Amino acid sequence: MRELLSYQLFEMLGSPITPGRLILVVILVLIIRIGLKFLKAFVFKTLKQRKWFDDERGLLVYRIARAILMLIGVLGVIYALDLGHSWQRFLDFELISAKSEDGLRIEVRMVLTFLLVLFLAHLIIRLLMSLVSRSLEANPKLDNGQRFTVKKLIKYGAYVIAFIIAANSAGVNLNALLVGSAALLVGVGLGMQHLFDDFISGFVLLFEGTFQVGDVIEFDGLVARVVHIDIRTSKIVTRDGNMIIVPNRKLTSENLMNWSHGSLLSRFHIAVGVAYGSNVELVKKLLYQAALEHPDVSREKPIIIRFEDFGESSLDFKLFFWADRSWDIEIIRSDIRFTIDKSFRENGVQVPFPQRDLHLRSSQIQSKEPFN
Repeated sequence: MRELLSYQLFEMLGSPITPGRLILVVILVLIIRIGLKFLKAFVFKTLKQRKWFDDERGLLVYRIARAILMLIGVLGVIYALDLGHSWQRFLDFELISAKSEDGLRIEVRMVLTFLLVLFLAHLIIRLLMSLVSRSLEANPKLDNGQRFTVKKLIKYGAYVIAFIIAANSAGVNLNALLVGSAALLVGVGLGMQHLFDDFISGFVLLFEGTFQVGDVIEFDGLVARVVHIDIRTSKIVTRDGNMIIVPNRKLTSENLMNWSHGSLLSRFHIAVGVAYGSNVELVKKLLYQAALEHPDVSREKPIIIRFEDFGESSLDFKLFFWADRSWDIEIIRSDIRFTIDKSFRENGVQVPFPQRDLHLRSSQIQSKEPFN
């Protein structure tokens, strides 16, 4: 029996493959499969009873544990088949090697270690961000914009730390990498100034909080809502539902009005012109009533009717009212205009159209030929 188990079936990478080793591989595969089933049951049944657990976190925990278990299984199969020497030679293979002692040297081992650590770090960071989101949502002192900023900063900080840990785990000489690429980085920096400006502006927006996700802003003549702030660009959606991606440098260097910053109320106005000869006191009363009847007009602030000017063809008034810095302020204005038009028609107040009087002097009209 021992001779049968040690009988060489074939050779793989210089290592003899025997029935005993194949049986050991099968046992390892079965153990891994059973372990995965047990892990899945533990995560989605036992942990499901925890308060912090939900389907998303459960899936992340399962993926992390599965990746670790699969890695252990792969290493077990390699050593069960006695492929350790070939595996070591493969890991020690140099992809990049500099001539100097302190130069850059990259091996397959370093690349695989770097990618594996980054992959595990990515899953762990996703799980961490899920827990952070739950904690932030339970804090009533933070609004949506502040929660978004905190999550972004934690996420970027975690990825920077993960990159450094992955590089150190892989044995990468970061000093040599930076020194060797200094000239290249200078050239790239000169050619990508706007890109770096966007990155710096992104950090300014996240730290300074000029505007936050959910704020209504007026930018470049457009009124839009902020839906996403990233390191390089931000996304805003207009009233028409169009998504616009704006480089962050434009949001920090150009004039921008934040309708959601400060007081919730803001003053708006509607211009109205009536015909000469109209009863101005009646016009004032009708304009005041039209604004007062709208439910979204503030009762805490005064409604002002101002006689602006004697226009070319009309008496010009302005109706000033206070309302929430609403996403739908144009609809509020439209509703008030409908009410004004109806009140004017019912009370005989006319809204004139532009008129021009043309005066001709008879001395300037000369006919070359007499009329027949």
